[in-house]
Amino acid sequence: MTTDPGHATIKRRTASLSIAVNVLLLALKAVVGVMTGSVALWASAADSLLDLTASTFAYIGVRVGSRPPDDTHAYGHEKFESLSSLVQLGLLFVTVGVITAEAWDRLRGQPGVETPAYGIAVIVLSLAIDVWISRRLQRVARETGSQALRADALHFSTDVWSNVAVLVGLAAVASGVPLGDPLAAFVVAALVAVTAFELLRDTAGVLTDAAPEPEVVRRLDEAIASFPDVRDHHTLRARIVGARIFLDVCVELDPSLTFQRAHDLSHEMQETLRAAVPEVADAVIHFEPAGHPRAQDAAHHAHGFGALSPPDPPADPADE
Repeated sequence: MTTDPGHATIKRRTASLSIAVNVLLLALKAVVGVMTGSVALWASAADSLLDLTASTFAYIGVRVGSRPPDDTHAYGHEKFESLSSLVQLGLLFVTVGVITAEAWDRLRGQPGVETPAYGIAVIVLSLAIDVWISRRLQRVARETGSQALRADALHFSTDVWSNVAVLVGLAAVASGVPLGDPLAAFVVAALVAVTAFELLRDTAGVLTDAAPEPEVVRRLDEAIASFPDVRDHHTLRARIVGARIFLDVCVELDPSLTFQRAHDLSHEMQETLRAAVPEVADAVIHFEPAGHPRAQDAAHHAHGFGALSPPDPPADPADE
């Protein structure tokens, strides 16, 4: 149930690289933004400034999230990465507001862009850097299951399309269409907003203990049912904590099984569950004798878990 130390090191190094890249992009865009006066370029620089803050929070989230379980966080600290993502979400919405306000001022007659060629050059360079770092972050996030790095990758993916919009806007200005600059800024704001809502959906799922995908639950069901001694199972609950899955389930066994066999079966079942779904970190299995009166579970299901269980079979008149 411990966090993979190799993954922890990779995540920290990748988060540090993200910070360094954001510092470079921010410096480039700020300098050329002053030179050209482009609101679209300033919007992109504001996005990079908030990306830098977001990357810093991602780094903090990765460091704290890599800590092993302890007395105060028995399931580990990986949800700190989700908190980091939540902070990044707020920063994304701030970015949308800043960009929209600046673009609106430009539409109302603020000064236009000067020497757009400089802006075009820095945006082309930024575009190449964004594509490279976005792919790297996505790969590491996929390999390690890091939600903070996935959020950071979303930032850079948005920057790719934002830079394309800025590039088109500056090209329009260079061609004699001054409205291209503020219109490009509005496109940047829209793209950032879409990214923010995607991040909100994913982060909310983790923080509210959403269940894994149905396909994952199906594989867990099949792994449990594959044991000949299992007569039935119900009340399967699974939740995601970072890159790991914790689950508990009620399993009905042949009543003639010995206590030793049931104990051995619990270990075998946990190994089978991990083989079927490698993300499973821990499985709490509650054994019950097959055919036991369901009334014994009334107190358990009264806590709201009855919705996870199949309906009781119709009563047999011979039992009455």
